[in-house]
Amino acid sequence: MKDFFISYTKSDREWAEWIAWILEENGYTTILQAWDFRPGSNFVLEMDRAAREADRTIAVLSQGYLDALYTHPEWAAAFAQDPKGEKGTLLPVCVRDCDPDALKGLLGPIIHVNIKGLSADAAKQALLEGIHRGRAKPSGRPPFPPDADRSAPARPSFPGALPPIQNVPCPPTPPPLSAHPIGSGNGGPCDVFVSYSHEDSKLVEALAQRLVESGFSVWFDKWSLIPGVSWQQGMAQAMNQAACCAVCVGSGMPAGWFDQEIQHALNRQTQEPAFRVIPILLPGADPVNVDGYLELRTWVDFRKGLDDAYAFHLLCCGIRNERPGRATQPGGTEALSGSAASAMKRLARLRALHDQKLIHDSVWLEKQTPLVDIVVESEDGND
Repeated sequence: MKDFFISYTKSDREWAEWIAWILEENGYTTILQAWDFRPGSNFVLEMDRAAREADRTIAVLSQGYLDALYTHPEWAAAFAQDPKGEKGTLLPVCVRDCDPDALKGLLGPIIHVNIKGLSADAAKQALLEGIHRGRAKPSGRPPFPPDADRSAPARPSFPGALPPIQNVPCPPTPPPLSAHPIGSGNGGPCDVFVSYSHEDSKLVEALAQRLVESGFSVWFDKWSLIPGVSWQQGMAQAMNQAACCAVCVGSGMPAGWFDQEIQHALNRQTQEPAFRVIPILLPGADPVNVDGYLELRTWVDFRKGLDDAYAFHLLCCGIRNERPGRATQPGGTEALSGSAASAMKRLARLRALHDQKLIHDSVWLEKQTPLVDIVVESEDGND
């Protein structure tokens, strides 16, 4: 018999391996698909054997785990062995955010170990303490609580007289939320939906604030999501009602929810051509990270800084659906400036789309010309 069967989904493999390593490092035995299921074996039979031979099952809990197909029978088998939780047969270990609505079933009431957002040392301590079945009584005496006011309570005032503080004039009523041009928290109409990676949160918030100061209504998640409301539903509703979507690309490749937002925006544009998707290159961004169909849109390049007046002019025109006119771009007119290496990579991706008949010949010729110029100029400079 093994001590633990680690149940996880593919996207959480690194977490599952870390948990298994910590447990085995501390004398426990584990069954882990990545380590114990060998090529040629029957996956379903291996899962069945693991569920029967392990004393306890650790569910590596994330939204991906809750959405996956094969994870449900794994934790359900452990739950069926110990429905009252008296033996701790099923132990959820939360590693990522989960939609509260997905935890309203049988899995929700089970007390779980939360290592989400902790440091490696803190997560290790929480994990080892969580698998321990005894009382959580500390080994040493707890410290005496901080000093508090333990003096005798003041004499109650006579109910017929209000204290002087009641005579302070009432402050002016604050303006309603609708007076602030930041979009509606429940996904109401707005000029622009801002999509970004949370690594770039500070840069994007500064850009969003500049748009607000210019009179636009902006849907920015930190300003617009209402606490207690499903954030996935709120973002989807806001995206569907926005006039356009600004996709802010930083130094990293779009992934996770950010990538899903981009695909949602592109899908909506396919169905509603009037809906605009505006790629924005933030300071420090690499054009290579603007992948697939997104790079076929006209970019707004803030790599010189968020104070770039010409880039902000282009962004405002994109949101208003206006032509930018003949405004002069400081430092030249290349909209696709960048290194020769980046240009070569983008050319390769465009060629692949063209070869697969996914873009028209005219689009292929239009988009490749400035990229070829970058490569040629780079070679001339090296000569």
